[in-house]
Amino acid sequence: MITQIKDMVIWADNLTINDSLKDINLIVEKGDLICITGLSTEDKRDFIRVLGCFERPSKGKYVYDYENVNLAEYGRLDAIRAGKIGYVFSKPILFEDLNVIQNVTFWMKNICSHEKVQELGHNILKELEMEEKCMLSIEKLNKFEKVIVSFARAAINNPLLLIVDNIFSWLGPVDYGKAAELISKFTEKGITVIVFTDFTEYLPEVKKVIHY
Repeated sequence: MITQIKDMVIWADNLTINDSLKDINLIVEKGDLICITGLSTEDKRDFIRVLGCFERPSKGKYVYDYENVNLAEYGRLDAIRAGKIGYVFSKPILFEDLNVIQNVTFWMKNICSHEKVQELGHNILKELEMEEKCMLSIEKLNKFEKVIVSFARAAINNPLLLIVDNIFSWLGPVDYGKAAELISKFTEKGITVIVFTDFTEYLPEVKKVIHY
């Protein structure tokens, strides 16, 4: 029974994503670090769209946080994404005309009061040791600091799940270890992280590697 799985985040049963990705069975629990490797750009995009609740699966069953995604209306999928899932792109997509704290809080400003948004933004930046740079412009940051800002924006509301595209492909080797430590900060606080990458050797704490 699904309800007997403690702290379940994702349960997929014979899931079909597209013509290449079929019969996917997956159980992911709270705080797990999962790597998914070997996907083409198109397959990765389609996989993220289903796991991230942008759309319902074409076949099979997908349960997210004990909720059957197959039966969810698109308005409900919007609510799940906004409240329970954060996304980190392979290359940070940041607003150059906004400073760090403005980038981190951008998508929350129409959801919470200004005071609450600022509190959340400063708290996550403090956790990630970036609070002292909260007023800096994005152009003043190095590559890894931009990745930190991306994670802070994705995790500002303490989501259940972070979906992380291949940040290692954008960073240089000197930052791979720091990126792994950054990801560990979230799993240690109970956030599940799914990373789409072939750089699995830099993630020693990964619970499961799934290759397609």
